Amino acid sequence: MINSISTCDYELQIDQDISDIYKIRNGRLWAILKNRKLLFSDLNTKPKPLIKIFDKLNKCEDLFVSPDGEFCLIRTNVEHYHILVKDLEPQISPIMPGTKVLCAAFNNLGKYPKPIIFMGTDGGNITYFNLNNDITSTSLLPIILNPATPIDGISIVLFPNGDLRLSIITANKIIPKKLSPDDFLEIEISNPIIPQIPKVRPNQICCENNLVGILTNMMAFEFIVKPDNVNPRQLFYVTPENACGFVVFEEFMLLFCKNGDINVYLNNSENAIETFNIKGATKFEYDSDQGELYAVSPRKISKARPNFYSHILSFIARKFISSRNEEEAISMILKMKFTSFHEMLQYVGHDFSLRLCLFKRILEKMRTVDKSITPQKAAIAHSTLLYYIQLEVEKETPNVKGFSEFALSLIKDGLIDSKVVTNALVYYGWDEPIPYITDPLHIFNIFMQQGETEIAVEQLPRILNDNDFFKAALRVFNHQEEKTIAALSKRSNLLCNKVIPILMKNCSSNFVLSLLQSDKLSNVWINRIFCLFLAEKPTEDLVNKFFIEYRYSSNYEIQFLIRSMLASHQYLRLSTGLMKIMDYDNATLVASKGDPSFAFDLIAQISDPEERKFCATRILRSLTLSNESGKIARKLLEKFDKCGIEASLLMQFLPKDTPSSDLSNVIKDFTTKNVELSKEQQSKIDESLSGCDKAEKLIKGIEEKAATLASTTLCEKCRKSLFTEPGIVYPCSHILHQKCAQDLVNYIQLEPDEKPIDYSIDCPICGFLSVRLIDQPFKTPGVSIERDPWSIDQGRLMSIAIQRRRSTGFIAKLDK
Repeated sequence: MINSISTCDYELQIDQDISDIYKIRNGRLWAILKNRKLLFSDLNTKPKPLIKIFDKLNKCEDLFVSPDGEFCLIRTNVEHYHILVKDLEPQISPIMPGTKVLCAAFNNLGKYPKPIIFMGTDGGNITYFNLNNDITSTSLLPIILNPATPIDGISIVLFPNGDLRLSIITANKIIPKKLSPDDFLEIEISNPIIPQIPKVRPNQICCENNLVGILTNMMAFEFIVKPDNVNPRQLFYVTPENACGFVVFEEFMLLFCKNGDINVYLNNSENAIETFNIKGATKFEYDSDQGELYAVSPRKISKARPNFYSHILSFIARKFISSRNEEEAISMILKMKFTSFHEMLQYVGHDFSLRLCLFKRILEKMRTVDKSITPQKAAIAHSTLLYYIQLEVEKETPNVKGFSEFALSLIKDGLIDSKVVTNALVYYGWDEPIPYITDPLHIFNIFMQQGETEIAVEQLPRILNDNDFFKAALRVFNHQEEKTIAALSKRSNLLCNKVIPILMKNCSSNFVLSLLQSDKLSNVWINRIFCLFLAEKPTEDLVNKFFIEYRYSSNYEIQFLIRSMLASHQYLRLSTGLMKIMDYDNATLVASKGDPSFAFDLIAQISDPEERKFCATRILRSLTLSNESGKIARKLLEKFDKCGIEASLLMQFLPKDTPSSDLSNVIKDFTTKNVELSKEQQSKIDESLSGCDKAEKLIKGIEEKAATLASTTLCEKCRKSLFTEPGIVYPCSHILHQKCAQDLVNYIQLEPDEKPIDYSIDCPICGFLSVRLIDQPFKTPGVSIERDPWSIDQGRLMSIAIQRRRSTGFIAKLDK
């Protein structure tokens, strides 16, 4: 049976017929007329469609339109143009000359207001330009096709997980690509499947989002690209000979015929499940943005009524409902456009099985999108549970196990109370699953009363409330220590103080020490327990990490760890931790209690000499009473040049009976170094004083000069008033306009090895000659008479000046 479709007609007041090249998106028609001019018509305007014909674009060959109809790319016989609906002014697109764009895809990558246009060319390249930027040139995607063949079609889609997928149709095959969304660099695909396809009909490639459709003479192919599978899913349909167009969807395909028929095919179906007809239509266009179907006549556009996409979905859903295929029916219903949830329920009707399937799908989607518990989600969960119960009650043998598993998943998510499920199970006599669904704390208490601690401890992970969990863990800990700690380690929250008695046990030490790495030291008392265990079994990594982590804390964690480690005599580990937070004073003092030599090794790592001296003095003074300071000082003097401590400081702590012969080498080295240091310092002082004297002489030799300008002061080149435009007064008293100075510089003929003249520094009239004729600052070989090396050779200066006057006219004019 063929279903007739009513239409809403739009008469176009145009003088030429519409050709076979057209697109309708968002109610906007872009078409090439028979005279090859471009036509734009907005079918949404009332009372008549807005029409504009671009007379300047009179040799159009093909066009490509964005999904929302806002942008159009046109290829003419000589140029490419792009047009925006907001101004309808053609702009030349920066396509490389001699290149033809054969296909295009638009995508804003989810972050731009305007799309990026990706284009496939006849040279086998894919180029793009961004409409959001100033368009000066196109960029080339770094994708190489071997061999390079014309690209018939491209599809580019950005999935919610950030995957950017590109499908290239060329040389009777589809090549899948994966790109980086930031720079469009290709990401390698392991073992990609490249589908082979028969010869494609002209203009019979459909690319919509992740759907790629291809129409051949006998078959229609559909390829669905999904983010979790880089290779497209392939679907095949047998098509009649009079097929003239098609549109692909994930669940079905629409095939248009020249007699006005519209055949509906389900996935991989050999025959159409239904046929619709628009009387008199021979050409069709589907508006993917609005879900509308249009019949295109030479000077008329007819829109199918009602919304064709929703109409087809409703029709297919009814087919699935009649065949008791609830899952597929709900898939179609969820894609339909309903104004409210109540309207969707009315469409589904009172079928418990269908409603249960609908509520399950909605709940699954809500749980996937948002993990939090909302009133809406809880209401859907309760309704779903109610329909599930009603459906199972009507069965002779209810599926209690399936119901129990579903109810348990809702309880785990906190969407329903276990008591609701328990009451339902008791009411309908489904006693078997009650122990597995009811309150786990209640089950725990029962098993503890029966002495079944092994079964009771298994209930701990199911207890959701933190307070109840810690109470139960404390009860069972003495019986099942390892399993209790294992359950405790999986909790994200350890803020309850009831957990402290468990953590204080020696068997919990490893777990407590692991809390620093897992960032679970969120409680002051747990921090202190950690410090106690760390003081017993300190490791360098944990000590250093703890000091760095809590160096700015105001809860005295570091002070407590210091006291604990000092009580355990862990001096060396404690000193390395203090060094990490640059507490050199206490670090070296603590280290000296364990190993004074190690303390002085730490002092050598301090970069500040004053800090080194202070720490060394403090340690040596603390060792005075134990008569250890003299031995340490004497030992350090043997290598005083490497220990980083001054020898004079170490000598103060030597025993009085130290023989001078033991210190001869030390004193000699110390004296030598100080003498060398004194000489170096004196040399720098003398050099500084000499520089000051020279600077003073130069300052006294500078003559103070001031230029006095009158209102009649003239430029020395153009002889016009200086104040008519910006000018320069040089130290040599020459006065020039900036422009005149630049002109003079341009006239001067420079030698090949001479540097260009900067008129803002050198006077073009005299400064150039005088500065560049200074003799080199050294004495001429063979000349015994000494003279100032910076003096000017007046004779040479005069001869060059005369030569310059003859060669440049402007100096002669100045003389006059």
